[in-house]
Amino acid sequence: MYEERSYLRCFRRVEHNFAHGNRDVRLFEIATSFRKAGTGEPPHEETHLAVVMTGRREPSHWSRQDEFIEAWDLKALLETVAHISYAGAAKIAVEPDVAAPFHEGTGFGVINQEGLNVGHGGLISSSDFDVPVWAGDIWGFEITLPSNPLRLPAPEYVPLPIFPAIERDLALVVPTGCTAADLDLVIQDSGGALLESLEMFDLYSDPENDNEVRSMAFRLRFRSEDRTLKDKEVDKSVGLILRRLKEQLDVEPRG
Repeated sequence: MYEERSYLRCFRRVEHNFAHGNRDVRLFEIATSFRKAGTGEPPHEETHLAVVMTGRREPSHWSRQDEFIEAWDLKALLETVAHISYAGAAKIAVEPDVAAPFHEGTGFGVINQEGLNVGHGGLISSSDFDVPVWAGDIWGFEITLPSNPLRLPAPEYVPLPIFPAIERDLALVVPTGCTAADLDLVIQDSGGALLESLEMFDLYSDPENDNEVRSMAFRLRFRSEDRTLKDKEVDKSVGLILRRLKEQLDVEPRG
């Protein structure tokens, strides 16, 4: 290996692709990383995965406009890698003060089951690259892979449902500081066995009130495995969910 290629190889490979006119780049590298340990102790050795990506989200096609990789593409890939590497026990958190080479305000962190930060990602500063004017934003992350990885449980066969589902939409007024994840936990906990799934499908902030008044809308799907549900059963579950949201988070239904 050349001395100048002993580190930052992903960065240099991006430059190499740019130099050859390739603007759509996705690269990864798995390598050993060493951290300084205490006096008289050997360096701490870890296996890291680094990813960089830039350019169009999908190949160009006459039927649609080009869309380019952005923060949510990075977050989705980081979530997938963290989920597989840590057997579903790691979480992704917004990290506004992410360290270099990432831009402040664009970062995500990976938190393992012990509460330790084991990864970072975000928009990479173009000052680290020899970037042509036509190049898009460059995104990337680096994550520590566990030395003793856990295994995800094997998928289990679940028969297709034979009874119909009932869907209810909840539009909620949410106070500042309360997140969609907070609501998700309360709804899941309160919905019971009949709550099959929930999905957030709308978010609104009122600019006239400094975005302090927010509305979030969730779609809840209820289903029983052994009978057709009645409306009054679903009404009872929804009522309990709304009471718990008010008690625990001061969240109310939008009038």
